[in-house]
Amino acid sequence: MTFTPPRGAVVVGVDDSDASTRALEAAALEATASHRPLHVVHAWSAHPTGYAPGTYPHTAVGLSDALKEYAATVLTRAVTGVREAHPGLEVTEELAMGDARQVLETRSEEAAVLVVGSRGHGALKRMLLGSTSAWLARHAHSPLLVVRPSLDGEKRGVAVGTDGGHASANALAHAYAAASRRGTGLTVVTCYDPIPRHVNDGSPDLQPGEPEAVRRTMAEAVAGLAEKYPDVEVTLDAVASPAVDHLVELSDHVGLLVVGSHRRSRIGSLTHLSTSRVVVEHARCAVAVVPETEDRAAV
Repeated sequence: MTFTPPRGAVVVGVDDSDASTRALEAAALEATASHRPLHVVHAWSAHPTGYAPGTYPHTAVGLSDALKEYAATVLTRAVTGVREAHPGLEVTEELAMGDARQVLETRSEEAAVLVVGSRGHGALKRMLLGSTSAWLARHAHSPLLVVRPSLDGEKRGVAVGTDGGHASANALAHAYAAASRRGTGLTVVTCYDPIPRHVNDGSPDLQPGEPEAVRRTMAEAVAGLAEKYPDVEVTLDAVASPAVDHLVELSDHVGLLVVGSHRRSRIGSLTHLSTSRVVVEHARCAVAVVPETEDRAAV
């Protein structure tokens, strides 16, 4: 059942958890909305350490075959369900042997979007644990969408964390496209440090306590996108606050939070790699992590 995903497909990792079911549905909706095929991947291991105690009966003879058979059942169940729910969607499937993180990282090279669930706690609990999504936030080559327990986020707004300058271009473009497709508003957030720091890293020369200066820089950054997406109502929000704290709090009020995976930026480190990782682990809405060099589809 090994199948190389079509280039530009929406790729989703599945296991036997409720989180995986939600991720699969979110991925199917994304593939339908963006007119892309859906590629469903389940990675399995010949070692039983990924199973919760008492959930798998085989302990010795034929363990590898039994594990593979169970993994195939998990994949078949997922693919059958999504095909029934979305009969017009092109769906391919893949049963891959190996570490789920590495398998999904490799598939992300050709993906438009990689989708995973958060906090999977089924029998194959290693597949989609929060640590897996955090790891993929650092290593995925495409945008990563981490799905939370509710799909109601489609009806809510989109927010994006930026550094106030050009380093956030991909995350901004991604967020605008997502808001346009969802028919929601967009909040562009820059968290800045009110205490001046002298760092020669190319960041805008912002003075402490000048939120209007931050907003002017933000307005310049979004000008072209505002013309491209006139249907998206945008709010610019300059906040003198630690980036992670504000974004996690903001996640209670939006359906999708977009962050970039860049090196440390001076203004609130909104595109710092550790920021995206912490947001993925603690945000209470869906999170999209957009690589710095990514220039493909939006979640």
